[in-house]
Amino acid sequence: MRILNLLSVFKKDESGVSAIECAIAAPFLILGLVVMADLSTGIMLKMELENAARVGGQYGLVIKPSDDDLDQVETAALDALPSPGTFMDFREGASASVSLTCQCSGGGTTTCTSSCPSSEFREAYLTISINRDWDPLIPYPGISLPVNLVSESVIRLQ
Repeated sequence: MRILNLLSVFKKDESGVSAIECAIAAPFLILGLVVMADLSTGIMLKMELENAARVGGQYGLVIKPSDDDLDQVETAALDALPSPGTFMDFREGASASVSLTCQCSGGGTTTCTSSCPSSEFREAYLTISINRDWDPLIPYPGISLPVNLVSESVIRLQ
């Protein structure tokens, strides 16, 4: 009988319920926070790569590169990535490739040093591609690691 009275007291006491609910919910909330921070880092890296490719294209518009000057555009694109000592080092492991292609307005591909037929004009396109691998903190199902993030910018030179 005395044990039943003691159990009824515990049954009516609700003072530890919120602590138990917090202990159950806290791991899920922390996991959600870690996933959100991890995915935000990947999104931020992709945005920085897109910005660097755009900066390389803008630099190419200014200097109007030939096949010999493409290294300058590549350097300008990589220099646009945040440097070491900032929030994250986006330059580490990043690589850029720059290509210059030309075609005649009629659609025929040509070298950038040759001229087009008299009724057509030459169009030059500068392509800047930057890529970097991103290793998320958590291995997400269905995603092979590391994730190769690529950003490309194509600029028509006048």
